[in-house]
Amino acid sequence: MRSVDFLYSIKYYNKISLKMSSKDSSRKDLINGFLSGILTAFITQPLQVTRTSMMVTYINGVPSGFIPIIKRIYKEEGLKGFYRGFLPNLIKSPIGSAIYFSTLEKNKRILKKMNFSNTSTNLLSSSLARTLQCILLNPLLVVITRFEVIGFNSYTSILDAIIKIKRDEGTKGYFLGLKPLLVKEIPTSALFYTLYEIFKNTWRSFGINNVQLLASTSAMLANIIISVLNNPLDVLRTRVQYLHFSKNENHKYKGIVSGIIHIARTEGIKGLLVGMTPRVIKRATAGSVSWTLYETLKVRSSGH
Repeated sequence: MRSVDFLYSIKYYNKISLKMSSKDSSRKDLINGFLSGILTAFITQPLQVTRTSMMVTYINGVPSGFIPIIKRIYKEEGLKGFYRGFLPNLIKSPIGSAIYFSTLEKNKRILKKMNFSNTSTNLLSSSLARTLQCILLNPLLVVITRFEVIGFNSYTSILDAIIKIKRDEGTKGYFLGLKPLLVKEIPTSALFYTLYEIFKNTWRSFGINNVQLLASTSAMLANIIISVLNNPLDVLRTRVQYLHFSKNENHKYKGIVSGIIHIARTEGIKGLLVGMTPRVIKRATAGSVSWTLYETLKVRSSGH
């Protein structure tokens, strides 16, 4: 999709959404989230590939560094190497955003009617939305994680990956890494949205009311904090999902806590924070883009 086509589709959607009644709010939230996810996937894929490759590949016996892995990807595969797994991620990102944003807004409306406080509403709404998103999209995340690793060529397509995972690993193969993913995403999603709203309210107290500025800065700051805090869980999740191919005995973690302890003992703090640089950049960028676009579309589709 060309950028001009993408922008035209947003403009066209704005015209249609203004005609929708309040009963169509869930549909609006679904489409807004879908569009924000598409743009996010285009922008952040190179960082995603770099992050994933850093977490599961080693150079001279230690996890790959940020610059070394970038040089290796470019040397071995050129610019196209940075877009490994782009197609499945292009599918996952907008669908994931659609699920999250639509469920988030629906939960908020329900909880507000039940007279929950704003803080409780934000925490619960985001947690429930992220839980549903993680469960539904984990099979695709397993495929994406494997596609993104430099040098991986065991699957020829998304369908081929789905078939081979079922054949070689059974149904459980689709849900590898789900536990650390949920442990990572549920509390951090709740914390993210709470921080996001706190930052927005803080900027408003200084007289800043521009929707795009509020969304971009608030999402960026909240994502930076979250990315640093939950990076160890992301390292664990990524390695578990790629273990079938890496065959790395050090990546056979018995549990979440024991796995993190094992990484700390064998690789030190660097092992827990491997891939953090591209991950922070990616999450900050993705969060800023997706939330800015989502908030903008939300305002325009409401007719304000």
